[in-house]
Amino acid sequence: MLQRRGATEEEQVENSLSNFRIIQDYLTEYHGEFSIVPANMSAASETLEFMHRTVLQYMQVIYDQSSSFL
Repeated sequence: MLQRRGATEEEQVENSLSNFRIIQDYLTEYHGEFSIVPANMSAASETLEFMHRTVLQYMQVIYDQSSSFL
């Protein structure tokens, strides 16, 4: 969901939570090997950093596995 212009702070927070829920639902439904991300809206940067580290770790695992076949 995109943020609409002029949204109140409460609407922005609810929209952000909704986006995190959508991402978590997708990852847990279609990619069970992923972790559930603890969404901390009071420290959104920490949540995004956790997500970033997790994705990079999985990318490294996939790369390592694929390079062993070369």
